[in-house]
Amino acid sequence: MAAEVALLSVNAILLGLVHLAIVLNKHVLPSWFHRAKVALRESAGGVDHRGRANAHFVEHRQETLSELERAKDYREWIAVANKLDAFPADVGEGGSRWKADEKSDVYDRQLVKVYLNTMRTARERDDLTALGLCLRTVLHRNFAGIDRLLHLRFSRVGTKKLVQDFNDEIVAVIKHIAETADDEQAMEMLQVLKESYRSLGRTALCLSGGGALAMYHFGVLRTLLQEGLCPQVISGTSGGSIVAAFLSCHSPEDILQAIRPDVSTRYGRRWFPRPLKMALHFLKHGVLMDAEGFSKTTKAYFGDTTFEEALAISGRAVSIQVSIGSQTGYVLNHLTSPNVLIRTAVCASCALPGLMRPVEILAKDKHGNLVPFHPPDVKSYDGTITQDIPSARMTELFNCNNFIVSQVNPHLNFVLHLAEESHGRRQKTARSYQRRNAVQKLLRVANFLLLNIKYSIQKLLEVDLLDIRFVRTLQGVLMQDFRGHITILPSLRWTDYSRISSNPTEKDMDRYISRGEQSTWPHVESIRYTMKIETTLVDSIRALSKRVDATGEKIKRTNSHGFLEH
Repeated sequence: MAAEVALLSVNAILLGLVHLAIVLNKHVLPSWFHRAKVALRESAGGVDHRGRANAHFVEHRQETLSELERAKDYREWIAVANKLDAFPADVGEGGSRWKADEKSDVYDRQLVKVYLNTMRTARERDDLTALGLCLRTVLHRNFAGIDRLLHLRFSRVGTKKLVQDFNDEIVAVIKHIAETADDEQAMEMLQVLKESYRSLGRTALCLSGGGALAMYHFGVLRTLLQEGLCPQVISGTSGGSIVAAFLSCHSPEDILQAIRPDVSTRYGRRWFPRPLKMALHFLKHGVLMDAEGFSKTTKAYFGDTTFEEALAISGRAVSIQVSIGSQTGYVLNHLTSPNVLIRTAVCASCALPGLMRPVEILAKDKHGNLVPFHPPDVKSYDGTITQDIPSARMTELFNCNNFIVSQVNPHLNFVLHLAEESHGRRQKTARSYQRRNAVQKLLRVANFLLLNIKYSIQKLLEVDLLDIRFVRTLQGVLMQDFRGHITILPSLRWTDYSRISSNPTEKDMDRYISRGEQSTWPHVESIRYTMKIETTLVDSIRALSKRVDATGEKIKRTNSHGFLEH
């Protein structure tokens, strides 16, 4: 008991430090800092022209930031973001200058230049063999360290011009190969493109848990769909499984029209009972919700659609993470469980201990009858406990190695926001170096304490001092990595915490969708950059495959008439 109290105390200290960092990080406006600095210098008898200019830039920047926050759509947002990039670095921006300067320690610019010039020359000479060799070398994630620029970027829109030119040249090379390869070269070049696609890997979108806050994912999806950037591979866990299932049950033509504020009330069913009913249910049954009632809601939304049927409807490979047994993660999708009903997978993934009891997953047999998917004694529950972001399994099943994560888990959101700031991401206000260093130091202390919690739990479990399921669950949660290569973090407000287990109204959904969109806009160009080559490869392979098939049919028809017989 003493060990558990000690662990909880350390965790409370950790949370206190994190929230102290939040206060330091958000509540000192940069304009105060610059005005005070100018006043001090001029009180000493001098005229600080540079300081006055900076103070003017800071005030103008604050006005532009307000304009950015009022943006109604992505086109309006990016226009204002480009204005902000033009501001100087010493007021917290400088993105345009950073993009124009090809120098950086985080990538090998000389290697990038060599391959950029080599590909341009080979394309001008129409040397497909040389182009194929170049693609085999450059088409893997983080070639020459260029993807690191996306994580340590110092601009609101885009990356360094040299890297953007390099990316554009690869796209031009792929298109050139697909369009200019003659009949004799087509098969060889098709093989080059297929192998390059395999080497590059695929992008997956992972939707985290977070209770009702998972409705933020609808805004993320809406922006990605509007920009043509939604990956074909999607995973959803706990609350995120609801959004993933919704996507899987709608065709590409219908999905955007289906994402509206009435999505939470469309079928007259509640996802969460009223608070009083939940409290009474907890007193009587030890859990807040009845799994049967939740199952009826999922059936209203998803029917008896299976994963295999959903793939045919949406064209997207949707996976749902659940937990089975004492603590084993299991990913359900059209490959691992084609006949499983999506609605039962959602029920299982949302069955958080204390919220709902574990549930039984159902599948269709060959006659269309509903049967248990697991043996009778195996129940399934919340997937977040074992793996909120099932990246390893997605890599095994779909060759995914680039993960876009929409993360709304309330116990992680603030910490990840701070981590992004400490790595140089542009936020809503300018930060002095002193304040950023303070945030970094607090994060180091928090990380140190978190590592100690993990180590302590592991050792106490080894000697059977904490042989209880709750602590094992806590260990499983702490050991996870909840981030992706690109992590989208909606800015949660304190009022959101009171809505985690509340049924969203249309007004709530309007806010969730709108703020989910706004949180995605700063990442759109990074996502476009990482997916542009991937989508170009898919389109080019499809086009070249048609040409190869057409050529093969032509040869067959010619042979059938004896013109090529020897």
